[in-house]
Amino acid sequence: MDSFEDTYEAVPFSEVVESLCTPGRDENSTKTAAVAAALVEVIQEKLMGANSYDEVSPAALFASALNALDSTVTSDTIDVASSPQLSLLEILRQVIPYVSASNPNLYLHQFSTTSRTLRGVVASIPKSNHAQDQSKLSIGWNALLRQSIRTACVALNGIIVLENAKSMEKEILKCFHSTILQHFDDPRAKVRRQAHASTLELLHLSASTENTAMLKLIPDHMVEYSKHILEAFLSSPGQMKKKKKKENEFETREKYVRLMHLLSFLESFLLITNVAARLKIGGVLMKILERIISVEQIDDALSNILVANGLMSALLQIFDHSNRDNNHGLDLADEDAFCAQQWAILLQSSVKIVSMTKNGNEGSGECRTLYSRAIVAISTRLLSENISQAQKPVMDALLPKLLPLSFTTVINCVGDEDISQDAVQSICAELSRLIRCDGIKKILKNETETGTAVKCIESCVGAVGKVLHFRFRSNWDATLPCLASLAVTIVQGMIPPSGSDEPSMAKMQARVKPLVRGLVQLYADVDDKNSKQIIEDSVGIVVKGVGAEVFMGLVNLSEGSKDSDVIHGAVSNDLAWILNVIKSSISADSNPYRPRLSFFQSHVLGLARKCDAASSSDDLTAVEASIQRTRVIDLWSLFPSFCVHALDIETTFPALAQTLVRAMSDKRYPELLAIICTGITVLSHDVMERHEHDISEDETIVADERIVSECSTKILPSLFNLVETLHGVGVSKKSSNNNDDMDVEDEAEGEKKILSQEAQRVIAVTDAIAALAPLAPDVFLKGLFKKVIQRLLAASQSSEDETEKMCTLLGLAQALVKSKCLNDESISLLYRSIKPLIQSDEQGPRVQKRAYKVFAEICQHYSSFVTAPERLTEVMDLLIGATMVLQVSARHMRLRCIKFVVDGFDSNNRAQMDTIPNIVGEVLLSLKDANGKTRESAYQLLLSTAKVQNDITKYCQIIVGALAARTPHMRSAAVMALSRLVFEYARVDFTMQNILPNLLQTVILLFDETAREVIKSVIGFVRVSVAALNKDQLEPLLPELVGGMMKYNRGKGRFRSKIKIILKKLVRTYGYETITPLVPANDTRLLNHMRKLAERAARRKAENRQDGATVIGDFDNMMDSDEDDSDNGRTLMTGVTGFTKLTVGSRKTTKTIVSAKSMAKSVNTTSKSMASVKSTMSSGPRIDTSGEKDGDILDMLDPKVTRNVKLNNDDDDDEFSDDDDVMEFDNSGKLIIAGDDKTNVANVVDDADDAENDDIYRGKKRQRISKYENAVASREESHVRKNQQKMKQNRTQALGAAYKSKKAGGDVKKKDQKYEPYAYVPLDSKKFAKKTRSKTVEQMATVVRGKSGSKRKRR
Repeated sequence: MDSFEDTYEAVPFSEVVESLCTPGRDENSTKTAAVAAALVEVIQEKLMGANSYDEVSPAALFASALNALDSTVTSDTIDVASSPQLSLLEILRQVIPYVSASNPNLYLHQFSTTSRTLRGVVASIPKSNHAQDQSKLSIGWNALLRQSIRTACVALNGIIVLENAKSMEKEILKCFHSTILQHFDDPRAKVRRQAHASTLELLHLSASTENTAMLKLIPDHMVEYSKHILEAFLSSPGQMKKKKKKENEFETREKYVRLMHLLSFLESFLLITNVAARLKIGGVLMKILERIISVEQIDDALSNILVANGLMSALLQIFDHSNRDNNHGLDLADEDAFCAQQWAILLQSSVKIVSMTKNGNEGSGECRTLYSRAIVAISTRLLSENISQAQKPVMDALLPKLLPLSFTTVINCVGDEDISQDAVQSICAELSRLIRCDGIKKILKNETETGTAVKCIESCVGAVGKVLHFRFRSNWDATLPCLASLAVTIVQGMIPPSGSDEPSMAKMQARVKPLVRGLVQLYADVDDKNSKQIIEDSVGIVVKGVGAEVFMGLVNLSEGSKDSDVIHGAVSNDLAWILNVIKSSISADSNPYRPRLSFFQSHVLGLARKCDAASSSDDLTAVEASIQRTRVIDLWSLFPSFCVHALDIETTFPALAQTLVRAMSDKRYPELLAIICTGITVLSHDVMERHEHDISEDETIVADERIVSECSTKILPSLFNLVETLHGVGVSKKSSNNNDDMDVEDEAEGEKKILSQEAQRVIAVTDAIAALAPLAPDVFLKGLFKKVIQRLLAASQSSEDETEKMCTLLGLAQALVKSKCLNDESISLLYRSIKPLIQSDEQGPRVQKRAYKVFAEICQHYSSFVTAPERLTEVMDLLIGATMVLQVSARHMRLRCIKFVVDGFDSNNRAQMDTIPNIVGEVLLSLKDANGKTRESAYQLLLSTAKVQNDITKYCQIIVGALAARTPHMRSAAVMALSRLVFEYARVDFTMQNILPNLLQTVILLFDETAREVIKSVIGFVRVSVAALNKDQLEPLLPELVGGMMKYNRGKGRFRSKIKIILKKLVRTYGYETITPLVPANDTRLLNHMRKLAERAARRKAENRQDGATVIGDFDNMMDSDEDDSDNGRTLMTGVTGFTKLTVGSRKTTKTIVSAKSMAKSVNTTSKSMASVKSTMSSGPRIDTSGEKDGDILDMLDPKVTRNVKLNNDDDDDEFSDDDDVMEFDNSGKLIIAGDDKTNVANVVDDADDAENDDIYRGKKRQRISKYENAVASREESHVRKNQQKMKQNRTQALGAAYKSKKAGGDVKKKDQKYEPYAYVPLDSKKFAKKTRSKTVEQMATVVRGKSGSKRKRR
């Protein structure tokens, strides 16, 4: 009872009454509020003037609502729409819990009346035996019935929690039957689902509270009810008498429907009921399932499959062991025994299940999936550790027999092509769950040579190995990964992460090799690309699960087929594909086994040496030798994966390091350098990470660090030399007597490609140096660093061009700084060495950029060095004062240096904060840089400075000072900086929100500027501010804001699209009535046009469409984008008459005009589009309405109207108009109404508006066209092209047309012409035949003219 009361104690009853009396948006809520208010008013009158909801008690409102509801129950049919029953039921539903908790005796006494009233309401609702009868019933009966069920559920909840409700058992059951249970089979889905949900709510309450007799009442009753329905179906006769065939068919169908409805309920009911109830119902369910799958009637196959699906879905709630947590430690031995018994029965029925679902009926795939789920659920349950002690001996005897049969049964479910791919994926997912369960691994760990577990595992391996057969080929994409998962499970179950002895490894390999080698052999047997890819993915799963070392122990890469032509010792051609799979599948922490460097040194490098030796054999062709060299690189590419958590660094790495040094210098394989450097980087990072997390000072970790430190003295010098060698490598310029330009271009391209490859290798080497340097001895590292600095200083003072050498030395210095292993003395020395390179441009842009990179690393990793009080001023003067000698390529690196310095500032340090104003000028100017990287670095520096300043008001004041700069360039940059700050902080910082109105008011003054870049920045700032300010803050600034934007200067015409976006936002916020008076009189047509579009969009707007607002989350897009503009800003400067640019520029109209007339060659150029539209319009005159006022009526019969008639050839400067039509007149002056066969300009305009509205609805997103529409459009275009070609062929070609000049009026001589253009017309006898004579005469008529000068007609 406590849990039931706690549910409603959180909300005071007075709030419930207030919510009942408050009307909502829907009609039912309004009615409920009216009824509740009337009841409350009556109660308050009885309380003599009470006017507070606190004084209304639950008991009083309950009694009033119950009496009112009881009075509405009559035998006559009522009108649901006018009846208060629905409202009274809702009031009772919310009040009953408070009455039951606060006054249980009253509720117990009134429950009989409550039950009788609810049963009366339900009985008064017209019955419906079929779903088709619902149309005959008045609207609202279903809602009333569902409300009655909900109220009855709450009423029963309130009575069964009472301790003294034993005497109400019959009344409780009567109420439950009449109001809820009788609707379990209702044909109306909503009513049926409501009855199921209400029953489950009662059962959940019974399961969550104390186990008393009353709480068991409804659960026990539901068990008996369910059992009765199931047994009734089970006892139904299998055969029907002929004389009662129709009646029995109807009854059988009803039983099937009733059973299916019950099974859908049992899926949830069996989860919350007790063990005894589950077993009682489960036994009957299994009997029905056995009967269903044994029926061989073809006519009932579909019904049987659907019933079987429902039965197995319900049984899964019993079989699934994950439900044990809800049983609170109860002994589940009986349930385990039941599952074991049904396990055997289900396995025996596998043939019948597969046979029943072979016909491809609806639900066949689901049936097999549920069947597989049931098998897997029982198997994993009985394999788990939580099985009852009484059943463990039985399970130990059953598992060796039934587990392999379970694998076979599940695999057979996907052995044919009748099953859908979705079902195959689901079944294989269940099989993978069985393979990965802990019980399989437990069997593998605890098996003995003489035990039955060995045979069990071998039988399971044999069962899964069947998926390699070609009858599973159509389902290999799902079955082969299961085979790979089994191989991984066996390896991980037999071999612990710490390793194992040789006998255990041999035993594991003997068991797993058939699976893995079967996959490898299958790759050679198939010939289609899809199957090969599936096999590669499956092999990759094995590699990820067991690691490269274990996998290469399972597959001998040197073994190939008998027909394979492979040199002894090299990788087989048949197995070479495995190298790529291993390389792509290995990743960190993908398997529990730590790799051994000794295996790589002995086995992998052994294969690499044999491949290298084979590549130099005289028996191989150049292509075959190249293949062998490629395999050497593939084998070496496994080295980084062996460096992840390597197990034997102490014993193997010293000898391996020498091999690595030699391999990096091997000129035959330059690709090995990047591979080895990557492995060294991974190894160094791994050693350092383990050392940092080592708390217990593990001897192995300490020894690994010591060995790597000793080896670094040999590796680092080699890496340093390699960097110099790579920088010194260039394409030698050979003299040649051939001056062909193509050779020069090829040589340049080759040199560029080589330099790119060398640069990538340099990056890999420097990364390895940075990773290995922290582990090197301090004395050794300090000596290397001094040598680098000495050589750098010598190169900088040399009179020769030492650019490459200086870049190399600076790269080495950068790697050492990045390693964070240098002390302050070394950093100071490096700083003094690169300072002259930054202050001067004598060494070239590459050296200066590299010097800035080194200094950026110093600023990032040694911030305390650059922010020291004695050095900060010097550093800032260096970065800011070097502007005059700054190279273009080094601009963004200088800003990065400043950013890293600023990131190290302390907001409480006054000296550091005083430095910020000196930086702001450089930041603002960089915002206008032509380079994108520089601008982005400037924005990041701007935000970093604002963050460090920790006072956004003061920081904005510094930037606002730049608005008074002399140059428009600086003023524009200042506005852009303010825009970015507003964009980043206005929604998260209240201080910025408060100062934003003042900022906006200040920036608006710049609308008087004449510089275009300033206007653009101001418009961007206004756009950001309008989106960030709330309505009340922005409203006082509207006159200045709108007036400034609409001023007639260079900005308005240039940025009209962005201005219109802002106006749209303002109109949506404040309305047209507020914004229109603020717009100049000559621009009111813009808002009129916008209002018309909005009204039209409102009329045609479909459900769930947007109004065109585009959510722009990126600052650059908001500043530069013209989206959120219904017509791309083309209607900002409207004209008086004619078409608007909106009409011309919309995609739909343009496409229509181009396809109809083929006049416009470009829809992007406005002038061409306007000319195209004018050329396609009518040639008649137009009426000029520029002198008319808005709303005036033009008298067409007035003789003065002819003054306003305007011909098409007149100049019309105004491009925009709100007129929707063009008028045409005949020779007598009558108005012409165009028909369907003419181009209707109004329709063109409407189509343009429709296109614009579509853009508004979609928010400028690309419209997706269906395949059908695309096919129709393609077919129409094809027909048009064919018709045009046909017309072109049938058209009579004029004589001499082939010689006619396209640029002039005469003839021209062209190439490949048989005759001269001025010679003669060749005569052909075929042209004078009877069939072609008429065409020849027409052709001759093109050159023979009559006396009048016209072409001669045929007589």
